[in-house]
Amino acid sequence: MGIDVIHALDAIAEVERHAKSVSRRFIKLFMQDVWKPFADAGMPEDRWPAVTEAMERTRPLASSAMLGMFRQVMRGEVETAFSDIAKRLSEGKR
Repeated sequence: MGIDVIHALDAIAEVERHAKSVSRRFIKLFMQDVWKPFADAGMPEDRWPAVTEAMERTRPLASSAMLGMFRQVMRGEVETAFSDIAKRLSEGKR
């Protein structure tokens, strides 16, 4: 793709840091909105399946949110970059 391997590895490390931050945010939401009320209610046996299901659903929700937002932001960044390139070229600059 023409991207230096070192630069790509740096970008991947940065993506990992952001993914960890997003993961922690979704886990915080789960703990706050699902686990805490469950624990405060005395962890009733009949609610364990709902808690488990909520955790299982949190993973794909977080993945979909992250990918969807990434696609939207990436599209905007690509459009901005090519718009800037086109403007510079029209001004006779590289």
